[in-house]
Amino acid sequence: MRLVMVPPVLAGILVLAGLVAACGGRATAMPAGAQQVHVAVNEAGVSLSPAVVPAGDVYVVLDTPRSSVFFVQGQRAAADTPGPLSDDELARIALNGDSQGTSMESFDQIGCSDEQRAADLGQMGPCGNVSHVVLSPGKYAIAIGDVMAGKPQSLAILEVRP
Repeated sequence: MRLVMVPPVLAGILVLAGLVAACGGRATAMPAGAQQVHVAVNEAGVSLSPAVVPAGDVYVVLDTPRSSVFFVQGQRAAADTPGPLSDDELARIALNGDSQGTSMESFDQIGCSDEQRAADLGQMGPCGNVSHVVLSPGKYAIAIGDVMAGKPQSLAILEVRP
C-alpha cells in the first residue's frame, strides 16, 4: 500500500495521479505479533477494528480492495512532526472538511492490478494493503471521500493510548 504524506491541498491531486501509476517494488511482511488496525470501507462509511490501540508501532491494514482512505494527523507547522489531533481539529474536519493545521497521508492500492494486490496481500509495499505508522498518544482520523472539497464522506477516530 502506498503511504504518501501530502499537504492537504495536494491530497486530491495525488489520489488522481495514483490512478495512472503502476505498482512496482518489493513488498515486505509485517513483523510477527504486530499491532494492527483494520480499516474497512463500505456503503455505511469507514470503520476501524480496533478503534483504540497502544502508542508505538501500528500497522494499518486496508481490508477493502480498491478503496482509498486518508490518515489525518495534526501538524501546526511544516517543520513539526505530525501528531495527534485536538478535539477542535477533529470537529472542524468532521463538520466542514477544514484541514488547516493537519497532515494527510493517502492509503490505497490504486494503480495496482488484481494480481499485484493478491500477491502483496497482508504486506507493506506499493501494492500491499498494509502501512506502518508510529503514533503517540492522542486521536487520529481516517477519512474517506473528497476531504479537499468539503466535509469527508465518513470519518473514523483512532484513539492511541499511552
